[in-house]
Amino acid sequence: MKIKNGLGLLLAVWLSLSLGQRLQRVQADQTAAGFELALVDNDHQRDHSHAWYDLALAPGTSTTIAVKLHNTSNQQSSFNLKTGPAVTNSAMHMFLATETVPLQAQTAAGHNWGNPLQLSDSTVTLAPQEEKTISLTVKGPRSARSGSWLGGLQVQKVLATGAGAAGVANRFNYVSYVQVSPDQTVHQADLHLGQIRYQKRGQQGQLTLPVRNQAGGYLSQGKARLTIKQGQKTLAVVKQDQLAVANYSAFDYQVPVKALPPNHRYQLQATIWDGQGHQRWQQSSTFWLPGAQKKQGQGQHWLLFAVLLLALGLLCLLSALLWRRYLVMTETVLANGRVARERMTRRRLRLLKSAGLTIYDVHARHAKD
Repeated sequence: MKIKNGLGLLLAVWLSLSLGQRLQRVQADQTAAGFELALVDNDHQRDHSHAWYDLALAPGTSTTIAVKLHNTSNQQSSFNLKTGPAVTNSAMHMFLATETVPLQAQTAAGHNWGNPLQLSDSTVTLAPQEEKTISLTVKGPRSARSGSWLGGLQVQKVLATGAGAAGVANRFNYVSYVQVSPDQTVHQADLHLGQIRYQKRGQQGQLTLPVRNQAGGYLSQGKARLTIKQGQKTLAVVKQDQLAVANYSAFDYQVPVKALPPNHRYQLQATIWDGQGHQRWQQSSTFWLPGAQKKQGQGQHWLLFAVLLLALGLLCLLSALLWRRYLVMTETVLANGRVARERMTRRRLRLLKSAGLTIYDVHARHAKD
């Protein structure tokens, strides 16, 4: 299948998204990208409607696939070539695992595949307008087995020295996926969902759903729906589409959500569908979100307030007792013969007595009697 320059190249990259992968596309403007690729048909191709290789190889057999790389620029250009298995990241998008990305559990090595793709050169340098065919040897499984292996070839243009970070133009990337199957059987993904977890991330929250694809088939154009409830009340619903899961991959699917108030019980529900809506996987869990732990000394201000209040009460009581001892109870004989009682200071009592008033100190008088 020859990919024409410009719009044709962009169309081929778009068709490769039938796997559900969000790839960085080669610029349609060939003056910017400066290269074209063309996939050469292979006799072992199972489905020619794919813009990527889907090969059927019997155990112990091999074939050679070819990709034509054309430098359309007027300058000499170099390209990095890498192969590796397809894996799935935390956003549930598919990508190739190179030597800088650790392989996930249940990838090729754990399923008796090894790396079926063998590339002779890791770097290709082309003169202006030069075209070169890149050949890859693809091996079938070592023994009879079910399922398919999924990986691919990545072509990455290298910028001139000093023109960018590490000299690599990351936006000038092209990935051709390669799936290898022992027969014509088309395998579907078989997802197993683990326990949903919630974690606070700064001012936001995050849901984490462990996902394991235990089959040799991929999920493409998938959809997901995650719901957070508190009792019968729905707090948040997150919907995502264009999701993809690689064969035999295991990963944590992470979705940002709003922060949840502590000290409440919540219900989490997750549902994932395949692109055709034929398969559905569900998981739910309930969890209690505790409050934040108090720092040392926090929450003890009430004790200090109680101590101060007690001290103030004792001070008031002592002041009242001292003031009561300072005052004396007096009796004054009025002109009509009635006796009036009044508390007054001793100083005032002496002044009134010196003025000729008949005033008695009650306590002193009773003690005399």
